[in-house]
Amino acid sequence: MNRQQGIGKNVTLDNPGFIHETARLQGKVYVGPEVSVWTYAVTRCEQFEIHIGARSNIQDFVMIHEGVSTGTRIGE
Repeated sequence: MNRQQGIGKNVTLDNPGFIHETARLQGKVYVGPEVSVWTYAVTRCEQFEIHIGARSNIQDFVMIHEGVSTGTRIGE
């Protein structure tokens, strides 16, 4: 799969529905099936994991970080 600019090498894409070209996904991030990530949304994860479950919708300008001592889980 050809990675679009802004999607880091540690990001796992599991058949997402749509990722906008301005979205930035960095660190250990899992993007589940049918997930949509919209304009200028950002994930940043330096230590743990961000898990975005199936059919989640990450709207414009959303910023998602990991917790202080845990990862972040959205959706399933």
